[in-house]
Amino acid sequence: MLPSNHRQIEYILGSMKFNFEDFKKEIKALDNTCPVSLVYNLPQAQDLDDFKAILDIMLSKRLTELRINFNFQNKECAEYLCGMLEQNKILCSLYVTFMDKYYGYSILESISTLDSLTFLSLKSDYSCNHPIMETIEKYLSEFQKPFEISIPNQNKTFKSFNNFY
Repeated sequence: MLPSNHRQIEYILGSMKFNFEDFKKEIKALDNTCPVSLVYNLPQAQDLDDFKAILDIMLSKRLTELRINFNFQNKECAEYLCGMLEQNKILCSLYVTFMDKYYGYSILESISTLDSLTFLSLKSDYSCNHPIMETIEKYLSEFQKPFEISIPNQNKTFKSFNNFY
């Protein structure tokens, strides 16, 4: 149950509804003592400068949780996000969709070392026997936090606290 003063804000970047100026006003208007859970959906392509500006505004508040839905196709955005999360010690839940195995490998390595990560959810359209799944298993084999992996096209979900299977 969330506290009564909890706010959840959701923005979908790249949609017609997203307005950066409205976003800045709403975030800046929040009381710094108000816990905020921010659900942040990233489109497949994201400009790094825009992403940095948005993250800087978000991190100016005392977020209790940052929930981010990623379609990772921009390695720089992912690396910047991981660096900012570590630097600011923000607890976060990441919801990751793997669209590209090249970026997926390097990004998963950055994510799996985040101390502030409280939950990781991975979604992949790759089959269970695809090489990327071996890489996911490798990175998560010593992962000491809750995670789940779902493979929708095969109706499979793996959930664990520290074991892949």
